[in-house]
Amino acid sequence: MKIAIIILTGLFIFSSCEKVIKVDLNDTEKRIIIQGNYSGDGQVVDVKISLTSSYFDNSTSPNLDNAVVTISDQTGSPQNVPSIGNGKYQLLNYAPTAGATYTMTVVYDGIEYKASSILNSTIAQDPMHIEYEVEEPGPFGEEGEEGFVAYINYTDPASTTDFYQVVTHVNGEQMEKYVSNDKFINGSTVIDYAYGFLKSGDTINIDLRTINEATHDYYVELSTLNDGNVATPANPKYQWSNRGLGYFSVFGSSVREHIIP
Repeated sequence: MKIAIIILTGLFIFSSCEKVIKVDLNDTEKRIIIQGNYSGDGQVVDVKISLTSSYFDNSTSPNLDNAVVTISDQTGSPQNVPSIGNGKYQLLNYAPTAGATYTMTVVYDGIEYKASSILNSTIAQDPMHIEYEVEEPGPFGEEGEEGFVAYINYTDPASTTDFYQVVTHVNGEQMEKYVSNDKFINGSTVIDYAYGFLKSGDTINIDLRTINEATHDYYVELSTLNDGNVATPANPKYQWSNRGLGYFSVFGSSVREHIIP
């Protein structure tokens, strides 16, 4: 078994520089933004829908509560995803079928937007590594931080091409989110930095999601197009029909929790 101890966030940064993205959006054109997520393991469908009046406008995008949202598996039986306000739509207890292709349909202002995604298998995490570390002093004599550092630990399957999203929460607050792929770690055991520095009593949760390639590429391209502070996401590859912006992510999810003693 190969062992790779690497920083996958670095992979994300390098991936984002692989190509030039050309965007042909009109600055004054109103566009719908659909951010759809279906956690197969959590059996929860979460959707956020908003509207932007300008692609380059950094102001908050207005939320849309009057869209009709449905999700269906490959049998074609649609389930309604009801609005819960503030542009959010949610469906609970939606049982998954491993390997199935799911399609989400959004109808707004007489226009239908569709996107599809396959539910990939969950990749289990091994217990996270926790180490006490002391940061090196800064270049001007500043004292370095110290505390507990958490590392995600899992084995990438050698037989498949995999794409990941790692989401880290500390004491219930999201602290880190990044995507990666197994281009350089296929079949390896991965021990990767998740978060630091933690103190006694802190609770850390690491969510390892097996996402689809289109969602991975969306986040990589987003990091290229935006500086991280732009409120409006964009998707030049248009996962949604009729040039809808955003993404539809169907994923398996493996969660590990650790309380720092």
